[in-house]
Amino acid sequence: MAQIVAVPKSGNVKQEIRITGTGFSGNKDFNITWEDTSVESGTTNDSGSFTSIFLSPAGKSGSCTITATDIKNITASTTFQMETNAPDVPKISSPRDGATVGFMGNTRITFDWSDVSDPSGVLYSLEVSDQSNFVNTVVSRTKLTESKYTLSEAESLSNGEYYWRVKATDGAGNASDWTPVSTVKVGFIT
Repeated sequence: MAQIVAVPKSGNVKQEIRITGTGFSGNKDFNITWEDTSVESGTTNDSGSFTSIFLSPAGKSGSCTITATDIKNITASTTFQMETNAPDVPKISSPRDGATVGFMGNTRITFDWSDVSDPSGVLYSLEVSDQSNFVNTVVSRTKLTESKYTLSEAESLSNGEYYWRVKATDGAGNASDWTPVSTVKVGFIT
């Protein structure tokens, strides 16, 4: 009966995982999948065993299924527990809550917040809205790699009051809470 063992059995994105397989067909090609995505392949030895090493991919936290299948369709599976801890909530740096920026509208604001670190890596999401409940977002950016974002010319804000917030998401898909909502007024002159 085929079986595979993963070492370690838990960890983070980009964790080195060693898979040892036994009971497969001798001298046959095999493939290892992570949640149905191919991550490694090779050939078994004479006795139908193999050892393979790969890095755990990003995408899902919690229990992840690793499956090895050889060319004769002999299959074995095990699980890896991907960390489920959300990253810290970023802290807003600028513009500060209640700040006024720009003179007459059409302002390209640079939003800045604290860096957040996580063993699985971090991406940021930024939302800017003209409503405090964020029903209508005027700027929505996801998968930002830096802890700041400057509005493009097309995203420049006209005179008025806006609300903004940021959250961090790690490589395993665990998301922090949104920062407390911060307000910014655009335009000293109406």
